[in-house]
Amino acid sequence: MHRLQNSNPISYDSMIIIYYCFNIKNHRIIEYTDKSHTLTEFLIKKNVEIVVPSFLIEEIRRKNIIEMITNFVSSSQITNVPKNPNFAFKLGLEIKFKQKLNNLLKKEWFTVVDYIPPAELLKPLKRFFKELIHHPKFDEFTKKKKRDTTIPSFEDLSLMAFSKDKKQPIISNDNDLTFFADELFEKNLTDKIFNFNDLDIYNN
Repeated sequence: MHRLQNSNPISYDSMIIIYYCFNIKNHRIIEYTDKSHTLTEFLIKKNVEIVVPSFLIEEIRRKNIIEMITNFVSSSQITNVPKNPNFAFKLGLEIKFKQKLNNLLKKEWFTVVDYIPPAELLKPLKRFFKELIHHPKFDEFTKKKKRDTTIPSFEDLSLMAFSKDKKQPIISNDNDLTFFADELFEKNLTDKIFNFNDLDIYNN
């Protein structure tokens, strides 16, 4: 259980933004959409600004979000979405999702900033993840990620660099960011990383 204290501003990773925007009429991702809205409302009431680097928004715009969600999330986890949605259904949801994203970008409490991660911040992050092969939790980590490589995506590494550079915490439910959050912070490679699923605000 984690408390958000004295965190102004704070960053979301791309999935938290996606959860928030996947609130389309009677369609939402069960649990995650509601949690993202509860979290965001909590931060707004605390006057905490959500600031994200522009490459995260670009990443979301590049992806076919509805295709990604329906391929990797069980249909039972999404309200009112058929087991095998056709192209027209997915396209309609994609258009509405992008509208929700555009609306989010207009909010006064949500800010997008241009950011290019400097090499001197990316290199030690890459080194940390490369050396995980010798870490006692290596097997547990790769099993959770369902892949052999320990290196996160460029966007995830860049978000961690942004966090350190701007002294700005991250909220995420991506194991690439959260699994070694304490070690990354202790080694001064990032600011604090809060696990989206473990925050105590959902029980208030």
